[in-house]
Amino acid sequence: MAEGAYFEVRALWFCLFLDPKTRVVPLREYTHIAFNVSQEHFGNVAEQIKVSGAVIWKENKSEGDSLYFLDPNGRKLELHVGNIETRIKKKENLGNWENVEWFS
Repeated sequence: MAEGAYFEVRALWFCLFLDPKTRVVPLREYTHIAFNVSQEHFGNVAEQIKVSGAVIWKENKSEGDSLYFLDPNGRKLELHVGNIETRIKKKENLGNWENVEWFS
């Protein structure tokens, strides 16, 4: 089993690495990393995540299909059909995000 994974998305790259000395429970906040996936691939990738035994930390209530899950160190991740533009548009329409700042 791999102990880490590197991700590269355009100019952004990051590493998630298994560290048994890190937190033992997820942080009590909404902060998470979201990954875009096409509708075509969502079902298959989401099923692979569920079968892996990953903990599901939140029920999807956002626009589009999403799966909210924890990595082995308890980091909060999201697999999402859509992108930041669709999320912003949906949140603007709800009118309850006036205290959220968007950076691009």
